[in-house]
Amino acid sequence: MGFTTSNIIEFESPGTLLGGVINKLNAVGAYDVPSVSGINGGVVPKFIGIKNTAGAPVIISSTGIDTIYVTEGVAVTSFQLNDGEYIQFEADSPTTLISTSRDATSITNRIIIKKESDFPPPITGVITLESDKKYLLDGAITITNKIDCNSALVYGIDSRKDKLINSETNGVIFTGANSVRVFDVELTADGTSGKVFDLDGGGSGMVMIKGSRITSCTEIGTIDSYSTVMFCNVSYRSNAVGIEFIDIGRLCGMCTDWYSSNTATTFETLTGAFDVIHYGGGVNDIPSGKTGIDISGITSVTCSATIEDGEAFVGDGTYVDDETIFQDKEWNVSAAGLSRVYRDDSANGGLSKDGSTTTTISTINTPVKITGDTTLSNALRVDDDSATDNKLRYTGLHTRDFHVVLNASIDSSGINKNYSLYIAKNGSVISSTKSIIRVIAPDSIGSLSTSTTIEMANGDYLEGWIECNTDDTDVIVETMNFHIK
Repeated sequence: MGFTTSNIIEFESPGTLLGGVINKLNAVGAYDVPSVSGINGGVVPKFIGIKNTAGAPVIISSTGIDTIYVTEGVAVTSFQLNDGEYIQFEADSPTTLISTSRDATSITNRIIIKKESDFPPPITGVITLESDKKYLLDGAITITNKIDCNSALVYGIDSRKDKLINSETNGVIFTGANSVRVFDVELTADGTSGKVFDLDGGGSGMVMIKGSRITSCTEIGTIDSYSTVMFCNVSYRSNAVGIEFIDIGRLCGMCTDWYSSNTATTFETLTGAFDVIHYGGGVNDIPSGKTGIDISGITSVTCSATIEDGEAFVGDGTYVDDETIFQDKEWNVSAAGLSRVYRDDSANGGLSKDGSTTTTISTINTPVKITGDTTLSNALRVDDDSATDNKLRYTGLHTRDFHVVLNASIDSSGINKNYSLYIAKNGSVISSTKSIIRVIAPDSIGSLSTSTTIEMANGDYLEGWIECNTDDTDVIVETMNFHIK
């Protein structure tokens, strides 16, 4: 039986959702109720039955492309069919609607899973999925074998009801080196020494977990050496051991929530080399005695690492076990709950000199670097180049402007000596920062101050320099304070 575009099906009496189906529907007008032998030439294609959750939309679909939403308890009087669509009814009740869909050829790449045996047969304990198929879970599926996703999609409609469970000793849900895609599924591996992930991509492939729940696991597991790993809208609850990411190209966690019910000592561990790390939009509730993210094992970040404003850490535990790594220029960190913001635009630092030292002046009107021990303090993305005195070096990634202030108190062994203070960049005096003072006599200490705005790129450094404008009389520098921000 064929249909034309915009064919409207009307029902003799409105139906309501009763027990997960729409009852009392008799089509009138342009459509005749099909016989029990089927439709479209007697062929009854595959279909998905109505999924009904109290208070939620009911999905009537067999393709997932064009979905009709029916609200629970609301009368249904009509809906529209497009060209090539059909309606399927129960064989024993032609007035009970089961589903709508397009022609049967549009769903040949989808397999509905109601039990483990609906998957391909396992070989030596591993179920290898067909890469061009989509596997739709219908309810809670308990498995006793591992699954190699082989780039196929495993998905559900409702992660509260559509589940993969492995309760075997040493049981693993996902294994192998192939890409893994899991959408809207709850994952539980609660057997002794069980885990959800035991994956090693060998440097390629992708793992994408979206809209899913990872719950009550003995161990979440390990994802090693994948090109891309993305966890999006994933919640973690009541897991005894956390997850480790090793040598990942691009690691992205968006809107991932860790609940305080997790008992893992460390929730997430990042180890090895990464190209990009990005976290945002999640909430990490870390109980006392637990650690949220362990990044102490990261050996390198090639491009960038971000824990952005939308990420939040709460609870009495340790949020990040080693925040010192955030000093590295590749990191941009502004998550709520952490001790401070770590970004290039927040870079700052200062050094101080406290104690009288003499800086030698060899030639009149010739600036020289001020000598003497200095101490670095309150530094972010700024260092003193391995404890080099009187040196502030910018270590951030992005070129930016800094406000710079230099103060010094000086003395002289001579009488009526003029001295000029400068800020120098990369060993060259900035003439516009010149500040002059006259020392009347020995022990008549005077103070100089200069400030300016200076553009600095990674590796640029600043120093305090001084000259005598009267002759070559040495200068005694009593104190110096030097700050950039």
